[in-house]
Amino acid sequence: MYISIKSRLIFLLIVFTLLPFVLLRIIAYPRVQTDLQEVLIRNLDGIGHKQTELVTNWMYERIKKCQRNRRESLYNQMRTDCQRRRRLS
Repeated sequence: MYISIKSRLIFLLIVFTLLPFVLLRIIAYPRVQTDLQEVLIRNLDGIGHKQTELVTNWMYERIKKCQRNRRESLYNQMRTDCQRRRRLS
């Protein structure tokens, strides 16, 4: 069976054209994928720390507000008690 030079050239051109894509898929893609995963994990880690910080600050502010409201209510209660005592005396 005789294969013409034209057919061989076409075959070799197709092979050498697709060879870089195959090599990239075999060699570079796994590296790029692992690097991308590392970057994503690092970014998600940073986002998690930032969210933790935001929630902690929010809770601290709510606790301070509750304590302030409790003090104000105690003060108001004491003031009304004092006013009642004055009226009764």
